[in-house]
Amino acid sequence: MVTPLHYDPYCNLYNVYASSDPGVHAKHFVLFPPALSEYLARADGGSVLRNTSPLDLHLHLHSSRSTPRSASDDAFEIRIDPDSAPLRTREAVLGSGAALSCVVREGDTLFVPRRWWHRVENVALRDATGGLEAEAGGRGWTAGVGWWFLPRTL
Repeated sequence: MVTPLHYDPYCNLYNVYASSDPGVHAKHFVLFPPALSEYLARADGGSVLRNTSPLDLHLHLHSSRSTPRSASDDAFEIRIDPDSAPLRTREAVLGSGAALSCVVREGDTLFVPRRWWHRVENVALRDATGGLEAEAGGRGWTAGVGWWFLPRTL
């Protein structure tokens, strides 16, 4: 399961409630602040999908696989499909240093602030020599619960 890059008009507490194998299956989140909206938003602002970005993001393992990893947030790198955005947009988004990346496992809860752009993907975290290695996809499952809300003051 992969969601497109999008934002929600509410704050969100997202909990990974269960998975087919808690030591292996998790969700990967990538988040971008609202300050990047000019690069992430659809050009056709009147679209019913105005909260969904045309940018097509992909997860890749870092190229250095010789070092054992702890399946941490830095096990993945985020790439933008060059056909989904002009070079200026790709450079602004990835070059901003504003992307946040995390792996959310069974029992973990993540707070996603209102209007923050985010993308969610199921990932499999596999045992490797002395550490864990992460890969996108996998055949297992995760079940999450999102609680969207507006605080009394913003």
